[in-house]
Amino acid sequence: MARVLLFCSRPASLAPDEAETWLHGAVEKLSAAAPAQALTVAALHEGNADGAVEWDWLVEVDLPDHDGQDARRGLSELLLDLRLLGMQPSVVAVGRPIGTPAR
Repeated sequence: MARVLLFCSRPASLAPDEAETWLHGAVEKLSAAAPAQALTVAALHEGNADGAVEWDWLVEVDLPDHDGQDARRGLSELLLDLRLLGMQPSVVAVGRPIGTPAR
């Protein structure tokens, strides 16, 4: 299973509630089209001492090891939409825990 963490910011062109509603809808669409093992959206708050946050949301996706092409394609489409909206997505792929044998 591959874990992908996607961080993104609210676009200047949308109000905070509109952006959050759009993101939740896009993630639900991804989940319906290509079910992943886990799919979570979380708001990020007050990351630094001054209260500034580099990103507004975290989307966490656990992709299946096999037959995950639909999920990967859906994730790629979500990333493209986030870029087009100016949400500045950043992606981190999480490897297996240290000390865990490779399969």
